[in-house]
Amino acid sequence: MHVLATAGHVDHGKSTMVRALTGMEPDRFAEERRRGMTIDLGFAWTTLPGGEVVAFVDVPGHERFVPTMLAGVGPVPAALVVVAADEGWMPQSAEHLAALHALDVRHALLVRALQGVSWLGNGIFWYTLMLALLLIHKGEAVRPVLHMAFVGAVCTGSYKMLKRGTVRPRPFQVMPGIAAGAPVLDTFSFPSGHTLHAVAFTLVACSYYPDLAVVLIPFTVLTAASRVVLGLHYPSDVLAGAAIGATVALASFRI
Repeated sequence: MHVLATAGHVDHGKSTMVRALTGMEPDRFAEERRRGMTIDLGFAWTTLPGGEVVAFVDVPGHERFVPTMLAGVGPVPAALVVVAADEGWMPQSAEHLAALHALDVRHALLVRALQGVSWLGNGIFWYTLMLALLLIHKGEAVRPVLHMAFVGAVCTGSYKMLKRGTVRPRPFQVMPGIAAGAPVLDTFSFPSGHTLHAVAFTLVACSYYPDLAVVLIPFTVLTAASRVVLGLHYPSDVLAGAAIGATVALASFRI
C-alpha cells in the first residue's frame, strides 16, 4: 500500500480532490460536512488498475488545526499539495510546504494547478495572448494575430469534424478508479482539443516572436499533461492532438 497525505490552504479543495480520486468521503464527522471544512484527519483509499492500493490521509488546512495537520503528514513518504487555481498560493500553502520540508517528506505533487492550466488552455490563455500582442506591438502584431486566428479556426473545424466521427469515451467514463478532474465540453475523448490548439498556437506565435517560447512551450506541455492527469484524455489522444495541431500550423506557413 502507498500512503499520501494532502496539504494546502483551507478551502482549496483537498477533501474534494480525495473524494474525486477515491469515491470515498474523507470528512468523517457531520460537523465537518455541515461547515464544509476538514477539522480532523480523514482517511480514504482506492485500488489502481494494476491492483496496488493507494491510501490518502486528508488533513485540515485551517491555521488553527496545524497540530492535526502535522500528525497526519508526519508518518507519510509523499504528499498531494493542493492549490486553488482561483486563489493561488496562500499563507497555509507556504506553511504546509515548510512543514513537509521540516518533516523530510521528500515527494510532493502539485495537482490543483493543473486544473488552472486546463481552464486557461480552453482558449482564455490564447485569446489573452493575442490581445496582449496587439496592445504591445500594435500594427506589427496584426499579421501574427490574424495568422493565429486562422490556424485556430482551422484547428477548431478539424477538431469538430473528428469528434463527429469518433466515439471513444473518456477515461473517467470507463475506469471506476478515475474521476474527472475538470469539466468537459463534449462527450468523447479523441483527440485532445486543448493540446491540438496549444501546439498550433505555440508554433505560429513562436515563429513571429521566438522569445515567447520560454513561456509558451512549458504552458503547452503542462496543458497536454493536465488532460491526462485530470482523467479527461488518454495519452494517445494528447499525442494525436499534438500531431494534428503541428500539421495545421506547419501547413499554414505554405499558404
